Amino acid sequence: MIGWLTKARKRGCPLLAVQTPEPLGAVADIKQAMVGQHLLAWSWDCAAGPSALTEEAENAGAPDCGTEPDGMLAWAQSMPDNAVMVAHWHQEYWQDVRVRQGVINLRDTFKRSKRTLVLLGRQLTIPVSLRSDFLAYDVMLPGTQELESVITSIEAYLPNKLTESERCAAIDALRGMTQFEAEQHAAMSYRATGEQCSETKGKIRIAELWKAKVRLINSTPGLQCWQGSESAEQVKGLDALLSDFTAIKDGRLPVRLVVWIDESEDALAGVEGDTSGISQDYLGTLAKHIQDTEAQSILLAGHPGTGKSLSAKCAGTVFGCLVLALDLGACKGSLVGESESNLRHALAIERAIVGNQLGSTLWIWTTNNAEALPHKLRARMQGEYFCDLPGEQESLAIWSLYRSKYAIPQGDSFPACEGWTGREIARCCRLAWQYKRTLQEASTRVVPIRISQAKAIIERRNQASGRYLDAAQGGIFKWQEQREGRKVEL
Repeated sequence: MIGWLTKARKRGCPLLAVQTPEPLGAVADIKQAMVGQHLLAWSWDCAAGPSALTEEAENAGAPDCGTEPDGMLAWAQSMPDNAVMVAHWHQEYWQDVRVRQGVINLRDTFKRSKRTLVLLGRQLTIPVSLRSDFLAYDVMLPGTQELESVITSIEAYLPNKLTESERCAAIDALRGMTQFEAEQHAAMSYRATGEQCSETKGKIRIAELWKAKVRLINSTPGLQCWQGSESAEQVKGLDALLSDFTAIKDGRLPVRLVVWIDESEDALAGVEGDTSGISQDYLGTLAKHIQDTEAQSILLAGHPGTGKSLSAKCAGTVFGCLVLALDLGACKGSLVGESESNLRHALAIERAIVGNQLGSTLWIWTTNNAEALPHKLRARMQGEYFCDLPGEQESLAIWSLYRSKYAIPQGDSFPACEGWTGREIARCCRLAWQYKRTLQEASTRVVPIRISQAKAIIERRNQASGRYLDAAQGGIFKWQEQREGRKVEL
């Protein structure tokens, strides 16, 4: 970041924006660089106002610009040549038209006099109207080297050095945290030898680090760490999809993280026809990120209740990694640039968790209406699977699973259920257990989608035929009106 900033300043770039997870640390780094270059440099924030970063700035006197951003920008017009102003920036400032105009007014005068305005923020997005006036830089979350230094500092308090496996486990648990967060949680994770407790005395508690990491992920807008106990044994009738999961697991690009986007058509439907800058940036950021990181990405389309979401949830146990549920709607905010900023922050966490390794994230998109998804996104998919209604043998396997789960007596015969989805079978078994009824009686409370969505089912099958992979049998999905039910062994 310092190298980029120094180069930009020397080339006469007047307006710089730095998105960083550690604004205070960034100011300290900038101060050190400015001192070495003997520059006039100040910092500003809305609580403390202006302060000198270098001796030269201190000798020049404190700026009289107060704690309002428009006041700081007005004073910046009178800064000496070659001077630098580093401002702690918040997205709320862009709501004020005077602030936006104040920034625009600085561009040409700063360029002529080689002055520089540096905006710093945790989630900093430049408004579309100003984007062409700024050079932007994103500081990544700490990588392996930075996290190793955190663990090394903690080792000074431990009676014994960590083993290589313990060190790697601790670093993996810290991935996705900022430097400050990693330092704090690592410091709290070891149990001092004087404390009353057990076998963990004098050791770093990896489980505590993971708990802290999950809490931090869940506090991020749009992100949720899925912590269910789903396994591949619970997915019945999607054999080809599970077989491909196994092939990916045993392949040359091991999956270190699964990102699951459920009901993706709701968040992205119609985006390509929306000419607003926010919507286009939202879609463009996602598509570019998936391509640039060489991510593995698959689409699971089909009828509601056919195992799409369950397959995504169980992927974590198949690959032995976290599953992050990304809610694109929850990323959206009301402030200027907030939506894009929240999305970029979520993507930065994804990169940090996998150690910035290319191809190590599997994106799973689930949808009931794949045709509503933008082509720009679908072009990045390496596989599009269609999940159809279960056939007779698949239904038997699903009934067996849920009869066992809800302890339904073997003598309780299941009802006529041709074309029932796995979700409907599970609901029937649960109702029978909950209300102490037979399966036949519980089935009267279930309206299957083969009846309620008969027309939509035909449309989905016709759209998918010849265009999607068959999640059950493998190969290309083919639909005929009298298609034979998919087969599985019990």
